[in-house]
Formats: sequence, structure tokens, C-alpha cells
Amino acid sequence: MAEAPGARLEWRGCEHAMTRACSKKGKSHTGFGESAGSPSTHTEHLYRVPLIPLEHVLEWIAGGYKMSLVEVNMLSPIQIGKRSFFFLMPNDSMLGPTIEKSIPEGWTVVIDPDSAPEPGQLVLGSIDGSQPIVGVLTMRGGLSYIKPSNPRYPMVVVDRSRSDWCLGRVVFIGVAK
Repeated sequence: MAEAPGARLEWRGCEHAMTRACSKKGKSHTGFGESAGSPSTHTEHLYRVPLIPLEHVLEWIAGGYKMSLVEVNMLSPIQIGKRSFFFLMPNDSMLGPTIEKSIPEGWTVVIDPDSAPEPGQLVLGSIDGSQPIVGVLTMRGGLSYIKPSNPRYPMVVVDRSRSDWCLGRVVFIGVAK
């Protein structure tokens, strides 16, 4: 994603376009004076959302990922949960045949861990509490699945008795322009 001031993230599934306001280790590129402080904090109607590498998402959800490790924040004019974070889509598992519920590799995905998922929504789930997976929450025959949009990837059964089966609901999808 571009680090240039004024770059915009075009968001799918949202009326607003978030201004890309990144800070690298406390230095704002947009003049907002934001630093890599607390997660998803509010400043003058802008909400800070940290970039969490996908391999550290489980640690972030559990509260063990240190904010001092966050190198990039995005400022959002849209209020989302305080534990919200974003990551970059790592593969083509969500690149489907239709644009709806499709997330190209490299796009920004914003997750709200405190937003309850409903069947048919995009979620970040967990396979046995270890591997994060993005997909559509699907219910079939009393079982819950996370279904990738790309038909080359299999649906994954999730164990809803585990507290970490769903790591959060996808609230925004975007690309830097």
C-alpha cells in the first residue's frame, strides 16, 4: 500500500472512503500528529486502526501483541470497535468469480473482533485456534463453515464450542489508490 500523503483507500461495502493516514513508528504522514499509541483510539473524529501482521492476529486478539510493535496505523473517520485492526489479504483464497464478497490479494481488510458475526457475513476465523482464515460464515446441516470465495479452496468446518473459532467480522475491505 502506498505510504504517500493523501493516498486514499477505496472501501467496498461502505459509503465512505477512508483517508489513508499512516504513521510509521509515531511519525504522521498527514499532519494529524498521531503516534502508534493505543489501539483504535479516537482523535478529532478520526479513529486509529493498527496494522497487525496476519501471523500475529491471534496474539493481538488475546491481548498479548505489544502496541510498541505496531509500525503502521490507519486513521478512519468511521467508528469501529476499540480492538479493531487491519491486515493485508495474504493470498487469493477470497478472490471469487463475482465481486461480491471477493477480496483480492494485497487488499486491506479491517476486522472488528467485538462485532458479532452472522451467517453470510465475511469473517476472520481460526482453524483449531492456530491458523487465521478469511471467508464467508456459512451454516449447513447444523455445522458452521468458513467458506473462501475462491472455489479452488475448500470450506473449513469450525468448532463453535471453541472461544477462538471467530476472531472477528470483516467491517471494511479496501485498496490504496
